[in-house]
Amino acid sequence: MVHVHFDTEGLAPAHVEARAPALTLVVMLQPAEEGGGLRVWDVGYAGSDAYEDDDLSRESVICAYAAGDLVVIDSYSLHQIQPFSGDKDRISATCHVAFACGRWESWF
Repeated sequence: MVHVHFDTEGLAPAHVEARAPALTLVVMLQPAEEGGGLRVWDVGYAGSDAYEDDDLSRESVICAYAAGDLVVIDSYSLHQIQPFSGDKDRISATCHVAFACGRWESWF
């Protein structure tokens, strides 16, 4: 199975504890020929990067995107890049932003 995760890496422990706002922004530069969308589940981070197998049967949506599209998700939402194939590589740029100390901070 393709990696399923929350985007909590890079967040300070105090930020995660407080569930301070954090977003993940993905810009699609070149989509794969087949697949490669982003599945987002209605499952929030519960203090651990682990998730239950039952979480994967909960409601989800797949964001399919074309070159130039931007997908913004809550970093505390469980998500997964869908399998993809074809001769073209799937190329995206990801930026993480978090609100801390009264301002937004970003990292790539």
